[in-house]
Amino acid sequence: MPLAWALPAAAVGALLLATTGGRLAQAYLGLLAVLVAAVVVVPHAFAGLVAVAGCAVARSGPFVRYVARGTAAAKDHLALPVAAMVLAVATTIGIATLVASFRGSVAGWLGQVLPADVYASVPGGVEERGAAIEPAIVAALVTAPDVAAVTTYRRSTVRVRAAGGEDDLDVVGVQPTPALVAGWPLLAGDDANGRAALASGQGVWVSEPLAFRWRLAVGDRLTLATGRGPVEVAVAATYRDYSKERGEVITGDAFCREHLGAGITALGFEVRPGADPRAVAAELQRRAAAAAPQAVQVQAQRDIRTTSLAIFDRTFAITGVMRLLCLGVACVGIYAAFGALQLERGREVGLLRALGARPLHIGSVVLGQTALLGAATGVMAVPLGVLLGQLLAHVVNRVSFGWTLVAVEVPLLAVFEALALALGAALLAGVAPAWRFARMRPVEVLREA
Repeated sequence: MPLAWALPAAAVGALLLATTGGRLAQAYLGLLAVLVAAVVVVPHAFAGLVAVAGCAVARSGPFVRYVARGTAAAKDHLALPVAAMVLAVATTIGIATLVASFRGSVAGWLGQVLPADVYASVPGGVEERGAAIEPAIVAALVTAPDVAAVTTYRRSTVRVRAAGGEDDLDVVGVQPTPALVAGWPLLAGDDANGRAALASGQGVWVSEPLAFRWRLAVGDRLTLATGRGPVEVAVAATYRDYSKERGEVITGDAFCREHLGAGITALGFEVRPGADPRAVAAELQRRAAAAAPQAVQVQAQRDIRTTSLAIFDRTFAITGVMRLLCLGVACVGIYAAFGALQLERGREVGLLRALGARPLHIGSVVLGQTALLGAATGVMAVPLGVLLGQLLAHVVNRVSFGWTLVAVEVPLLAVFEALALALGAALLAGVAPAWRFARMRPVEVLREA
């Protein structure tokens, strides 16, 4: 296709992605348009890279020069498999960029939303809604000798309504410590008034996914259906949250006790300087077991972070399958291309053999062409993969879940893996064609020609 045909597809993709809003289907259509534009560009970029390679080996031996010239002559046959390879390899880079950036954002976020050293809750985790902890256990835990400060959490499900929507959401009443107020990852409303809203009772915090879905801003009003009737509250701040795509609301502890009547469902303990959080966790676990016959889970904060990231890694282990699929697409594409090329260029190979080329030379030429093919594919896949990673992170991820990532960075390891994947797949797929080309009998080939 003419190179100019890429401009309309790119323009349509940019327009769709820029005006996506909350429409996921539109985001996917915009991404598809960008890929169509890339497919149009790939053959032209491939021809340019092969021409550069030809200039670079212009003073080399005849078979080295033939690698570049033969590849350039077959560029029309190779356009489709090269485009497939570029898309496959670029996809692995884009997915790796999204996953690595997401993991880094989650790791930093866990340190902000879990500022205490030790946490206690009913089985199910601090971030999960659970039953209230028995008052006797709470009293036993907060009076432990190595506890310096305590944050209480009261989680309940409440019907919440605003101009942008209505849903049953988790509402968490928090009695925060200064460390939680100072370190919580606020986005909008990150000022003295916004951070002091929970303690003063002058507003609530809403999570980023909820603010995105309902188009909430600081100052907007929410109506909570409490046991005493509807209560209207103001949004004082929005905060980063990767735990619930539906969203949640955080209120002050006094508001929760007055209007929602929820019991304490979790506790966060800041230990005294010099105390070992794991030793304190063990002591709190013993106290909880002695205070009442209720199952309470006590964990050090670093153990919670380690477990959470391990779960994250297991969840995204499927990306390894993507690399295998990429390898399969690349191998099949190159194998099919060189299989068809063998039928068309048999006379040429036979002529080379008749002029004195040895089977080793022929096999080396074919593998050289596949290596050039793989190297060119890798070079073209890197910028496209970087672009896909940015679009997945900033557009598709945002529309799908409502949250933004702290930073989007391309992992260098993923880039090197993609380059090695493209080159390795090309060489692997070229082994069989090279073997067949090298074993051709020149007399038979020339007679058929």
